[in-house]
Amino acid sequence: MSRSAGPQNRNQTQNQPRNQTPLLRTRGLTKRFGAVEAVSDVSLEFEPGLIHAVLGENGAGKSTLMKLLFGMQAPTSGEIL
Repeated sequence: MSRSAGPQNRNQTQNQPRNQTPLLRTRGLTKRFGAVEAVSDVSLEFEPGLIHAVLGENGAGKSTLMKLLFGMQAPTSGEIL
């Protein structure tokens, strides 16, 4: 019994045309706390059916980015589409 829910061929997903509308899109997202710029000019597109990860060192702005995406904080500039 196979436990994998994904494609059997790793390249199967990568080779499919991506004409779908992104689930979430950001453009120029920036968040400042006083003089500290926690998130700087982030533009992303999250397409359906793909897995995304946010990686970075401590203090890189990962948690702040997630709070912006979840609507828990407002961006200083940029937009979530």
